[in-house]
Amino acid sequence: MVGPQAQLQRLYNKQYFWSIAIAQVIAAVMAGFGLFLLLIAAARKSETYAKYFGLFAVGWALISTRTFVQDVPLAHVWTEVLICGVFPAVVGCALLFLMRFVDVRHRVVDGLIWAQAVLGPIVLVLAAPAHLLRAASVIYKLLAFEFVICVIWFFVVAWRRRRFEFWLMGSALVFALVAVAFEIAVQNNLLPLPKVHVIHFVIPGLFVVIGTRLMQLFVQTLNRAEQANAELEQRVAQKSLELAQNYEQLGLLRSEQATQEERQRIAVLARQAFDEMRLSVRGLTGEPARAVNVLADWRGEIVTRLQAAGFIAHWLAEEPPPHLFLPARTHVQLTRVLREAVSNTIRHSKGSECRVQFRFVGGELGLEVHDNGRGITADATSTGGGHGLPNVERRVRNLSGRFGVEALPGQGTLLQVWVPLMTAQPDTVK
Repeated sequence: MVGPQAQLQRLYNKQYFWSIAIAQVIAAVMAGFGLFLLLIAAARKSETYAKYFGLFAVGWALISTRTFVQDVPLAHVWTEVLICGVFPAVVGCALLFLMRFVDVRHRVVDGLIWAQAVLGPIVLVLAAPAHLLRAASVIYKLLAFEFVICVIWFFVVAWRRRRFEFWLMGSALVFALVAVAFEIAVQNNLLPLPKVHVIHFVIPGLFVVIGTRLMQLFVQTLNRAEQANAELEQRVAQKSLELAQNYEQLGLLRSEQATQEERQRIAVLARQAFDEMRLSVRGLTGEPARAVNVLADWRGEIVTRLQAAGFIAHWLAEEPPPHLFLPARTHVQLTRVLREAVSNTIRHSKGSECRVQFRFVGGELGLEVHDNGRGITADATSTGGGHGLPNVERRVRNLSGRFGVEALPGQGTLLQVWVPLMTAQPDTVK
């Protein structure tokens, strides 16, 4: 242009402001904005969309530097190769951002995007300087086509999954598509070359809209996390209080249970002492007892003891001969033999069932105590081994009876006692 210097200087300052100064400010703001999003992505690694958008912003800021950086220490051809070679990676980050923003991951598509980011610079390097513009134009058109397809796909998915994001992001992306279409039309001489590149202003506006939404989502996520932490602390405090109350109640229950168990133990001991005292009194008085009544007493005592110890009790008793009375001495000694045998079963058998059987054969009373436990050892059979067997044997012999005990392989222990029945005279029975 030719004209007065003052007029030309005003035109130059105006053009410099819109082409250089504004571009520098936008590039600096976008770079800072992108770095901030990368810091957010580093703090929350699950939100990968922030990482790709941050890389997109930083990459676009680097590409924008070509409009105002003049002293580049490279030849013009290699400068163009460098700038154009970064473009596939930057656009790839934009595509990955759109995919991640609607929670979509596709390994094949991701691989193609990164392969394209690597192959683009290689194609530009291999192209001759005369064909560099054509190669770059083909790459730009391919990337623009991919961007359009990705935006359309994004609209479909966002409409199904995130209706609010559809309207917000859709408005911004529509402006971006218009800017891309305008830039392609200018490059193909379909439209006149404008004084200012529209895409350099539309894309930053797109960044502002999308970036603001991303920061809003980040703030909402932080608020939800803080609210969740507060609720968690409240629940932990409530559960801790409930746990303390449960421990207190458990302590009371254990104390009550221990008290109850001790009462039951004392009651059992008292009952055993009472039974033993009654048995001793019966032995001192010398009164005979009706066999039917004796069997009933034995059954009540023995079945109760076995069940209290966790055993399944099997009581088998033949009907005694009519008008059969047991002498006091026989009654007392057999009672103690039966108690000792059942005590051995409870303490030493490690079984779960016990069978007690009485038979009346040939003027003798037969007693069998059979458990399904581990079986008594040979040493215990011969020496007693702390099982009280010598006492049992001594009492049986005092009654002129027979005594036997054996361990059945896999069938527990069988104790057998046979004593002669010396029937008391009926006229002595009161």
